[in-house]
Amino acid sequence: MVGGPYRLFWAEFRNGGFRRVIYVKAPMKGNNFTLNKQAILDGKVQLIYGCPNCLMVAYKPVDGYVKGKNLTPDKRADQTKWLLEAKIILQAVAGSVQRDTITVKQYFDPNFVFN
Repeated sequence: MVGGPYRLFWAEFRNGGFRRVIYVKAPMKGNNFTLNKQAILDGKVQLIYGCPNCLMVAYKPVDGYVKGKNLTPDKRADQTKWLLEAKIILQAVAGSVQRDTITVKQYFDPNFVFN
């Protein structure tokens, strides 16, 4: 593991054979953070999706927000619990006006251990 000023949060959504994974590269300055539309456009939020049996429209994040709060700020980084709330607006890559929205409100526990 390599330490640094960011933490990567991810959430996976499955429905039948359809799968979406959203990744959030969050700055770790203090006990909370907010990513706005510009941060989303700058690539701090990524979306991976797939459905091997579907004809799908490709989407990209174009707007929204992500807010995170450390619920256990007195603990070490590998023992903290975070609450993330996000609303990500997606737009079809092919220039269409077709849009979709992903909303997330989820607790995250660390997936690493300091030795």
